[in-house]
Amino acid sequence: MRTIKVVAAIVIQNDQVLLARRPPEKHHGLLWEFPGGKVEAGESPAAALARELREELNWDVVVGPLFDSIARNSDGVITEVCFYLTNACPDSTPQPLEGQEIVWANSQIISQLALTPADAIIAGRLLRDGQIRPIP
Repeated sequence: MRTIKVVAAIVIQNDQVLLARRPPEKHHGLLWEFPGGKVEAGESPAAALARELREELNWDVVVGPLFDSIARNSDGVITEVCFYLTNACPDSTPQPLEGQEIVWANSQIISQLALTPADAIIAGRLLRDGQIRPIP
């Protein structure tokens, strides 16, 4: 059985979290997700996440601890998505380089967006007391 490792960034600023919209031609096209991508062979999850955010958003970040992970099995392929608490480097702002939409979503906005199944689970875990906050 083949396993694909995917990493995603949970970046929280001012009770908002950054989300990106998937391209229409990709799996789960036009749904919203925490930004990230696939881990390449020989790459650590933190290095993969930092690389993906630089490539897709021209964004420098510091990858923090693992928040949660979700695995799914589809047609004999296991996809494991690991979500990391991540901080933006000072003076670094996300800039979509691949034409994707991005949004800083508060709890009201996030509840109105169509998220991928895994990202919807994680978003639900971040919502506490009507605000987006990581679970200690």
